[in-house]
Amino acid sequence: MPMIGLIFKVLVLSVGLSIAIKYGAPALAIPPTTTSVLIAVWLPAVIAALTLGWRWQQGRNGRQNGERVP
Repeated sequence: MPMIGLIFKVLVLSVGLSIAIKYGAPALAIPPTTTSVLIAVWLPAVIAALTLGWRWQQGRNGRQNGERVP
C-alpha cells in the first residue's frame, strides 16, 4: 500500500513540473549558448551523482559505527 502513495507523489510532482515548464519556461530569458546547454544537460546528472555519493558515504559511516542502515 505505501508504494501507491509514492507513485502518486511522483505523478503529482511530475505533472507540476510539466506545467511549470510549459507555462513558466517561456518567461525565462536564457540565451541559447553552448554554456547554458551544457549546464542544462550536465546539472541533473551531477546532482544525482552527488546525492548518491552522499547517501553511499552515509551508509558506509553508519556501518563503521555499528549502526543499522536500512
